[in-house]
Amino acid sequence: MKNKLRIDFSKNTKLAYYLVNIFKLLIPDIFFRKRVDIYLNNRDDMKYILQRVNYYNKIDVNFSPSQTVTITKPLWTESP
Repeated sequence: MKNKLRIDFSKNTKLAYYLVNIFKLLIPDIFFRKRVDIYLNNRDDMKYILQRVNYYNKIDVNFSPSQTVTITKPLWTESP
């Protein structure tokens, strides 16, 4: 019975993949957002990055839907 329950890590198992991703789901999203903010604020080439973002993401006019649009589902739900 003990041999059947043993996990062989030399084979290609998915256990490590699932454990890492479960851990990522348990960590709050705010932790990752703060890490990205810290990383971006410490960059020396921030001006260059903003120029690249502006080049690839040119938005001249704000989007507003027409008045006849029907909302079927709210975008954000309030927490209880």
